[in-house]
Amino acid sequence: MFAKANEDVGQNISHQNLYIGPVFIVLATVVGKLFESINLPETNIAIVYLLAVVAISIFTQSYIISILYSFGATLSFNFFFTEPYNAFAIGNVSYVITFTIMVTVSLIITMMTQRIKTSVSVANRRAEENRKLYIMTNRVAGAASIEEIIDISIQSIGELTETNILCAYTSDMLHEKCRIAQYTFDDKLRVISLPDSEKVSLKQIDDYMLELTNIRSWKIFADGIVSAVIYMPHEQALMLEESKRRALMVAIENLSLAMGRVYSAFKQGRLQQENERERYRSSLLRAISHDLRTPLTGIMGTSEMIMGMTQPDDMRYELAAEIIEDAEWLHSLMENILNLTRLEDSHHYLKKQPEAIEEIIAVVVERFEKRAKGRELVVNIPNELVIVPVDAKLIVQVLINLLDNALKHTTLNQEISLTVDKLDNAVRFIVADRGTGINEEDMPYIFQMYYTSGKQSSDAKKGMGLGLAICKSVVEAHGGKISAANRDGGGAEFSFTLPMEDTNND
Repeated sequence: MFAKANEDVGQNISHQNLYIGPVFIVLATVVGKLFESINLPETNIAIVYLLAVVAISIFTQSYIISILYSFGATLSFNFFFTEPYNAFAIGNVSYVITFTIMVTVSLIITMMTQRIKTSVSVANRRAEENRKLYIMTNRVAGAASIEEIIDISIQSIGELTETNILCAYTSDMLHEKCRIAQYTFDDKLRVISLPDSEKVSLKQIDDYMLELTNIRSWKIFADGIVSAVIYMPHEQALMLEESKRRALMVAIENLSLAMGRVYSAFKQGRLQQENERERYRSSLLRAISHDLRTPLTGIMGTSEMIMGMTQPDDMRYELAAEIIEDAEWLHSLMENILNLTRLEDSHHYLKKQPEAIEEIIAVVVERFEKRAKGRELVVNIPNELVIVPVDAKLIVQVLINLLDNALKHTTLNQEISLTVDKLDNAVRFIVADRGTGINEEDMPYIFQMYYTSGKQSSDAKKGMGLGLAICKSVVEAHGGKISAANRDGGGAEFSFTLPMEDTNND
């Protein structure tokens, strides 16, 4: 109550506060004289003055003025309607009780009226704040850019809190460019664009602002990082009422959600574009691979016919052999590209069927002999029948890729072996050689797409960097694991395991 009284003392007393009280006191006196002329009791006249006190409390804005006029009404009643008349004196002791009751009732009525007016004022103010928050939320929800969201939010926050607001934020989707929006309660909104040449980051701006001791800040998190910071003069922040503090927190939360929505929409759109490009790329690679396989088959067949029609010492025999070698390399590359696009197609599922290990190895050995004539392949497989649920075509391609890799890193006299072991719940395939081995610096990257050992370019003829990456993709699609290591005594060893039970892993 006293805090409210002190606040009202600091207010400018308006003309309304000055003339409202005397008017109602004069009206009460006139009505009292009328009641006195018709011989009504003094209690009725006292009620009229209490009614005047209520009216003064309703129409007077100042709490102190209402109390002063309540005393004025009591003094007026004493002056005009108690003996001795027309004097500020008490002729009868019983009037002391009457005056005390009148003053007490007047004060209670004044305090209750002012409290009701304060509650109504607070309710109206909160309703206005809620209305502004609702408008801000609707406008922000329809905003399509970060700049528009910030401009709407900063202006709304400034109007809600009736303070000066400064906001630094990243204005692009990559969090690289910064802008500053400033809202001055008198001058409205002003946006400051920082020159691109300055390369000022949001963190640099925030660090500078934090050095100022008279600034209060709130960070806005969106897209998982701090995307904006709101600043307010510290003195104004301390003077904020509780309702305005709550409104400020709600506005900041709405701002964070709106910025997060825009960033999410941008990422989703970019992801859709990337998926669309990837789908076009896969379709193009698949179409090219299919179109190239037919002429490659014809080239290899024609070259074999030329080799059969010429003698080994003929120059044409050697040329035809080189054509076959290059055509087989291109054919293998086309197979790898087709398998890669097949695995990357989200609508494709592995065509797993129970396959005997012997049959898979037989196909691999046959294709190896055609690719590496004169080279020996040591094969070790279990004596018992082993059945594995696999996509046989893909597993054959994995083994061919590993054997091709061994051929590229070995000489004619160096051993290449293919071993199959049956484990408890899986089958392990091992392709080993006695070649140059794997460089230690290449070991972490050999299964990455387009990575070639020895720092070859990605378009080198004998190494596109697809073979081992496709091996890894195929094995993991089957629910298995693949690894590589150097052998004791020289050479490399690639091994992968496949589960003997179908894991339905696509």
